[in-house]
Amino acid sequence: MEWSPVSDFVLLSLLLLLATFLRLKSRVLQRLLMPNALVAGFLGFLLAQVLGVVSFHHLESLIYHLLNLTFAALSLGMVTRGRSYGQAASTGILMAFVFSLQLLAGFLLTFFLMATLCPDLFPTFGSLMAVGYASGPGQAFSFGSSWEGRGFAHGGEVGLIFGAVGFLWAYGVGTVWLNLGVRRGRAALLRDLRKVPEEVWTGIVPRRRRRAFGETVSSPEAVDTLSLQVALCGLVYALAYLVVRLLSLSSETAWGAAFVVTVIVGMAVRKVMEKVGADHLISPEVQKHVAGVCVDYAVAASVAAISLPALRMYALPLVLLSLAGGAVTVLAFLWLPRRVWRNYRFERTLVTYGTLTGTMDSGIALCRVVDPELSTPAVEDYVRGMPLMFLLILPLYGLLLLPLSGYGSGEAPLLYSLTLVGLLLSLPLFLLMWRRMGLWVPRRSQR
Repeated sequence: MEWSPVSDFVLLSLLLLLATFLRLKSRVLQRLLMPNALVAGFLGFLLAQVLGVVSFHHLESLIYHLLNLTFAALSLGMVTRGRSYGQAASTGILMAFVFSLQLLAGFLLTFFLMATLCPDLFPTFGSLMAVGYASGPGQAFSFGSSWEGRGFAHGGEVGLIFGAVGFLWAYGVGTVWLNLGVRRGRAALLRDLRKVPEEVWTGIVPRRRRRAFGETVSSPEAVDTLSLQVALCGLVYALAYLVVRLLSLSSETAWGAAFVVTVIVGMAVRKVMEKVGADHLISPEVQKHVAGVCVDYAVAASVAAISLPALRMYALPLVLLSLAGGAVTVLAFLWLPRRVWRNYRFERTLVTYGTLTGTMDSGIALCRVVDPELSTPAVEDYVRGMPLMFLLILPLYGLLLLPLSGYGSGEAPLLYSLTLVGLLLSLPLFLLMWRRMGLWVPRRSQR
């Protein structure tokens, strides 16, 4: 009987339970808003990689598939119909703009290091910083591991490291930002952090405040609602797998972009179900919980799988790119919010900053401190802006093929330059979109 995959699941489950207990008892973890999955991941890294008292066997596969299943659930659960789309569209453009900025910083520093201190550095090394920050460790691992066959040693592990560092930016800087904003009266609904519900800090909801898990769409005698929602995710992932398998015939890099294909396929499946009147089978709230389970286990596994040899091998570029990526992201959020959002700027900033340095759960966790009931449109507009964001970042992912094609060839300088030019051109195009769509806030209204 093969127990290795199950033993990884059991170990991660035990670490999540331990992390939940530590969060419940530790004021430090509570005030940092450190998610249990991240604490569990660091505990796993300490026990497996540093002390060697436990061992994992299939974390890489687990991370890859959980990542894609997360996006299958999110795309199925998206509801884009409703009120005005303006602020949601602005959020989608902002996410793409900052990601492009992170990619530009990553490539600029990578090409500089290749020309000076680290001539053997892989040309897409810095892009993993951007992907790890903006999309999380799972996506960064997915891309990095797909490049290992092209000569990028420890590519997947480098992606995991950048993803873990992104969480430190998300919660380290994010909590400072949150405290300063509340004290300066920028939060719409909260003026005193002492009024934040206790469960936001401890992570455990009291009995009297607990809510239903989600809408029941099937009779449990036939099939449980959760089973049906997971099965729909399996359908989306199966179709996405077939598409990626076809794309991989021309480029193995397609496996690294499987999560992008999963999002597109998931949105298409939902649209077809809406057309034929079958969308009532989807429970958006339950799909959010399915995605949440996948994110928690993927984050814990991603941090636990960080490799000490990769840390030692790439110490200098890892430190420089981590600092550069975080600094660029913070500067972007110091400049953009009052120019692209007309209301709830502080709440929207917390959601998008947390997402662009950690994961969507990071952004929601920060926002919940100032908006426990999510009664402002910040999170909803982020979700509604996701389709536009994915549409805008697809060409940015396409730019990653240029340095890959040039690596080791005489055309490398030209293709590296074209990569930078493409990213530089994307920034004014995003600014133009804001203005042409009437979303750029006039100077007199930017206070």
